[in-house]
Amino acid sequence: MATEDGFSYLMPGHSEKHRRAPNWTDGEMKALLYVWEEHHNELKTSKRNAKVYEKMSQRFFQLTGEQRFKEEIKMKITNMSFQYRRLKATVGDAGRVPDWPYYKPIEKILSMPLENGRGNSLEFQVSTPGPSTSALPTDDLVAQSEDGIIGFLPEYTGSSDEMEIKQELDSLSTDNAITSDFMFSSSHPMSSRKRNANKYLSMKRKKLRVLQALLVQQKRSGRAVEEMCREVRRAVHQQNLLQVQCLQLQERMMNLLEKMIQPPAASSSAPSAQSDAKEPENP
Repeated sequence: MATEDGFSYLMPGHSEKHRRAPNWTDGEMKALLYVWEEHHNELKTSKRNAKVYEKMSQRFFQLTGEQRFKEEIKMKITNMSFQYRRLKATVGDAGRVPDWPYYKPIEKILSMPLENGRGNSLEFQVSTPGPSTSALPTDDLVAQSEDGIIGFLPEYTGSSDEMEIKQELDSLSTDNAITSDFMFSSSHPMSSRKRNANKYLSMKRKKLRVLQALLVQQKRSGRAVEEMCREVRRAVHQQNLLQVQCLQLQERMMNLLEKMIQPPAASSSAPSAQSDAKEPENP
């Protein structure tokens, strides 16, 4: 019913969850390549890439004034890397450079050694942002995306809490493997190092348990909110039904009152008509 739409703000709509992000302009692409080159070493060496992508988002906003979230930057870098590898495999040993304008900058970034981190030859210009990718001819877009469209499909990576718990699990398993290798490989194990390693692992486990409890609590509150919204909609629906029934009863009462009022008027008019008919007979 119409009243159910009035409570649609309680639960976000499906279209709001999957709202399409604006297309990347040429200026934004250059800024992204610049920021990517700056943080290439951190992306390759750090265990928690979410914080690195957050820094990249802030740096991107400083350069362009445009807000791009860390998920958008991560997805764009993933898609560009896939496109570069696909073009590189297509070209092979022919030595021909593809027409894609970002092929050479991405090749330079991916071929950078980890100890250098940041290059200096990549220039960044945002004074005149280029046209949006949506303004390109349709034939060119179709030709570029025929073979690699599967690689550009967005993929769900989970919520931020789920990603953090997954990263903690990976980090915990890595730390366990390193600690076990160290303890078994050392011929003279040191008790202090062993205690420190056990303490570090216990802290990791406690943090992981806290994150898991927070995630469970978040899911419970989400289910409670959904149930409350359903109850509110059900109550509003019942209220509307009662209002309709009241209106119907009022209409019936009005009809009954009209029927009760009409018969006395008809009976009073009948005797008056008979008296008028008898008056001419008397001289």
